[in-house]
Amino acid sequence: MRPGSGSVNCGGSLISETKILTAAHCFEQMSMLQLSQYVVKLGMHIRGDGDQKGDDAIMTRRISRIALHKAYHNRNFGFDIAIITMDSPVTYSKAISPVCLAPESGELDLYTGKKASVMGWGRTILNVIVGSQKLMQTEVPIISNGECRQNMPSVVNIVNHMLCVSAAQSSTCQGDSGGPLVVQSEPGGAWHQVGIASFGPFVCKDPDFPASVSTRVNWLRGWINGNIKN
Repeated sequence: MRPGSGSVNCGGSLISETKILTAAHCFEQMSMLQLSQYVVKLGMHIRGDGDQKGDDAIMTRRISRIALHKAYHNRNFGFDIAIITMDSPVTYSKAISPVCLAPESGELDLYTGKKASVMGWGRTILNVIVGSQKLMQTEVPIISNGECRQNMPSVVNIVNHMLCVSAAQSSTCQGDSGGPLVVQSEPGGAWHQVGIASFGPFVCKDPDFPASVSTRVNWLRGWINGNIKN
């Protein structure tokens, strides 16, 4: 977000002391000068209003570098993935710690039928432009890519490195891009990030747009691992 703006540009997840996993479309048009005007807020629940009410972030870091997947063209062709490098490492704590990533796998329907949690500061109400003041979370069922293709508008091209969730009851909306889609491995077990929020209903709970689409993490672990090392 821009410091003092009260507006969240995109969500993201901490994957190492210096790296944030997010969506490419959030930053594809930005120069490094523009990127330098944004900061990463960690441990934040209240985003503030850009006026009298500030955010409650525990740590703030500037962006020193960003890597976008070289195959990214636009959201309709997938590879909507980016990794931000922060200007200095964060200190892990109970409130700020890295997410576990889905193991590398080329299996398509590995998570189909499972319940996933999504979170963000995006819109929550139809036709309301401003996003939520506080971090929201909801549970959504993961559906197969085949079902997703059948139900989505024909202009949307669902490819293998995308992962779909049903948006019938609840979903991500504008402002939630880049945030994590996480699945619990077993009751009481660790949460693994399986998706990165990419696109979905243009208005919240749009009956003509029955699914939200994420970038499939297990298909892109090789790219993620390479950029963590670099």
